[in-house]
This record gives sequence, C-alpha cells and structure tokens, in this order.
Amino acid sequence: MSYSSPYNKPKEPEKGSFPLDYDGVCKSVRTIFMQCLKEKKSKVRECKKEMRDYFQCRIDNQLMQPESMYSLGLEDED
Repeated sequence: MSYSSPYNKPKEPEKGSFPLDYDGVCKSVRTIFMQCLKEKKSKVRECKKEMRDYFQCRIDNQLMQPESMYSLGLEDED
C-alpha cells in the first residue's frame, strides 16, 4: 500500500502568461531592481522606485499589458 499526498492542481497566473525579455531590453533596469532587493534584504517597499521603473520598461516594450501603477501595487505619481 502506498501513501501519497493529495494532488493540488496548480493555478494559472492571475494575469496569464507574459513574454520573457529574450532581447534583454529591460535587463539593466531589472538588474538595478534586483540589486536594490538584495541590498534591502528583499524589503520591496524600499525598492518601489526601482520596481516602478522595471514595470514601466516592460510596459513600454510590450512585455506586459499596460496597467496603472496603482493596480500593480504602487501608487500613481502625479
């Protein structure tokens, strides 16, 4: 008799899949964001500017659907 854990079906991403940055158009911005996270010990609140810049780069280069920064967890800048 074998015991197995119940299988939980994985959920699809809330916003669907998104294109990967194969050409590296946002690589430098992503690197800055990841470096900030590393320096701030993964405290996202302290890297909001870098996160905003990364999302904006992805939006500007059609690597994600246009969204307000508010809906991405960042307040809009006025």
